Amino acid sequence: LDEAESEGTEVKEFPSYEAQVLLIDDTRAKSIFNQEIDSRRQAALAKEKAEEEAGNLRMQQDAMAELQELTRMAQTMDDSDEEPVKKTAGSSLHAFECSKCGYTLYPAAGREFKFYGDSFTCPGCGSGKDAFVDVGSS
Repeated sequence: LDEAESEGTEVKEFPSYEAQVLLIDDTRAKSIFNQEIDSRRQAALAKEKAEEEAGNLRMQQDAMAELQELTRMAQTMDDSDEEPVKKTAGSSLHAFECSKCGYTLYPAAGREFKFYGDSFTCPGCGSGKDAFVDVGSS
């Protein structure tokens, strides 16, 4: 069997000559031959399944790495969006935080209640303007 496999051919019949040389009757030789064929098929199927699972694992790892990168990028963008505006002399700044997701806005002084139109939605979660609460002045 090994010799036939190394040559790339498939053995379909048990080798009766080899059975005679080993002094094994045909019934026993066929049984051994069929067991070996089944064993090799099961090994090939197990190998294919393992390769498929390894491929799936690689895809999951790639997806996780991409998700982590996107999360890092979003955090970087959030951090840059949340930098407070510098105060000018005599002005008082307010911060408005989304009560649903925590996204914080720093509108320009004097525009605290006009910071966006009525159709404004939270960039973080999509909630309406009414979800923002004044979290204090700075």
